[in-house]
Amino acid sequence: MIPYILNKEHGVDAYIVSNANGDYPYLKTEVVGLNHVVLKRVTGNKNLDSLIFVFFNFWKIDALQLYHFNIFNVIILNLFKFLNFFRKSKTYLKLDADDGILDLKLRGVHGNFFKYLISKIDIISIETQLLYKELIKRPYFNNLIYLPNGFTGEKVEIANKESFFLTVGRIGTHQKNTELLLEAFRRKYTELNGWKLIIIGPIEEKEKDFNGYISHFFANNPQLKDDVLFLGPIYDRKLLNDYYKRADVFVMPSRYEGFALVYLEAIKFGCKMLLSNIRPAFDIVKSDKIGYLFSSDEVEDLGLKLIKISSEPIDVKNNLYIQDFACQNFHWSKIVDELYNKLKI
Repeated sequence: MIPYILNKEHGVDAYIVSNANGDYPYLKTEVVGLNHVVLKRVTGNKNLDSLIFVFFNFWKIDALQLYHFNIFNVIILNLFKFLNFFRKSKTYLKLDADDGILDLKLRGVHGNFFKYLISKIDIISIETQLLYKELIKRPYFNNLIYLPNGFTGEKVEIANKESFFLTVGRIGTHQKNTELLLEAFRRKYTELNGWKLIIIGPIEEKEKDFNGYISHFFANNPQLKDDVLFLGPIYDRKLLNDYYKRADVFVMPSRYEGFALVYLEAIKFGCKMLLSNIRPAFDIVKSDKIGYLFSSDEVEDLGLKLIKISSEPIDVKNNLYIQDFACQNFHWSKIVDELYNKLKI
């Protein structure tokens, strides 16, 4: 979205470079004007192939943006800066980080050299305010800025909200913690005034037999079959947006996240938020008018919050307040405006 908005609203000749990982249909529908370059598999190692791409193309590029914090990205950005020694150019690293970045330990000669390389990157951005406050204390993050993720598009009309909780994500992973939500809903089911739970997303089986968990859950709780609905992945954007538009409450019980895009999709449609109290959630839930936080390891806490938020009357004015908050703070146009001013060469 960043290169797309730079192209659409600021006239930047923007490219995204990636491996050939399949079709990219959104290039023709959602991000028209964004150029796509397929990274050649010279060595088969994506880091080395990225270095080779920069070495042979640096002179065509005014600003280079990479995603995620790792040693190869830091090296590539510094190589680009070195090769462009006689030209004005900018480097930008989008951290897209979760709490794990706070565990970064840089010691000794190698650590000090890595700190030096980090300090030479022109712009480094972090998506959450609490992580920004921690990282900015480290001198080598001297060019760190707070730049959240965002959403695009005009305001959507909000008319009728319905009495159901919605969650969207990779269902069944340790990260998403879906079991906590199911157990909390089960325990407080009789106190939820007929609210349903709608779960959207692919069921992941890499970490555990979650389909088996679901079967066991319904076998022991047959009364929930009509009120806990697993809809699977929904790739039709209009259909998915319809669920956001209708849902009064969005729930996310994650154990950890970077800055989850589903947060933004939900508040764009004015959903009240019920989020685990991980760092990025504090950027969203600024007051009780937006929603509530709960502990990601306490079923009872989530259960009580389910009761609390479902007992509040559906109030479209409050949903509109949440939507306005989203537009003021997380619209990509405003976010990229700030970045563009820093990238100007």
